[in-house]
Amino acid sequence: MKKLIRRAEASLAVECLGVKRENIISLDLPFYETGRSKKFPPGEHDYAVIRDYLTNLANPQYVYAAGDLTDPHGTHRVCLEALLKVLDELDFNSHRVFLYRGAW
Repeated sequence: MKKLIRRAEASLAVECLGVKRENIISLDLPFYETGRSKKFPPGEHDYAVIRDYLTNLANPQYVYAAGDLTDPHGTHRVCLEALLKVLDELDFNSHRVFLYRGAW
């Protein structure tokens, strides 16, 4: 249920910026689906999802990520660290990363 609520909140938020729903992608990283409040650390499969998306599907000029790093479960911080690790790996220095404030 939380997943559906979060996805709806994110969609509404970016629509306010003029982004169409069909252009919104949620990566649904595997580490996030542990079914626990404390998530497992991301692994290679999580990094591969991010890497594949950035290199094969989108090659975005701008990347938006949750920047509220004090969320109760630490998920925003873990997602951002995984994203930054992959961006650094791929040497995507020309990409701009924008952080948005989460629901917390």
